[in-house]
Amino acid sequence: MAVQERELVLDRDAMERTLPYDDPRAIYVDEVRIAARDQAIGSRRITEDDCRGHFGIVPGYLLQEMAHQVGACLLLSQNQYQDCVTMVTSGQYEIFSRATVDETVVISTTLDGALRKRGFQGDARGTIHLGSPTGIEVMRLQFSFRLMPRDVFARLNRSKTT
Repeated sequence: MAVQERELVLDRDAMERTLPYDDPRAIYVDEVRIAARDQAIGSRRITEDDCRGHFGIVPGYLLQEMAHQVGACLLLSQNQYQDCVTMVTSGQYEIFSRATVDETVVISTTLDGALRKRGFQGDARGTIHLGSPTGIEVMRLQFSFRLMPRDVFARLNRSKTT
């Protein structure tokens, strides 16, 4: 799954293999398209489950998670990071509109520069629009992340549950 000159498309099955979730229901993006080494665009058709308990509106934390997952797919699809997981370490966002059941949101995530070698840390920014990348803007966010080897992540999670 190396990022190449042509567009790479990740469907739900590919995302389940790429993202480190035990439960595939924790993946909130339907498809991710990677056309450049620093940008990916995902999409999600909003379901009633996405809005459960929030009066038919997608909660902000779920929109943030969608942008984080698109960014993780972008990074983890690169050969040198395939054995890693991403963890969001900080972030901030602004909400401008809302997304409701049966609407499609388009999630664009861009890496801001190269990873810092110490701790494999990086920064990203994202936008979420209704229907298309130029549709009504729902959210704008910036976040920082850290890469961690998948085996170290698994060991840490096992030690928390025992």
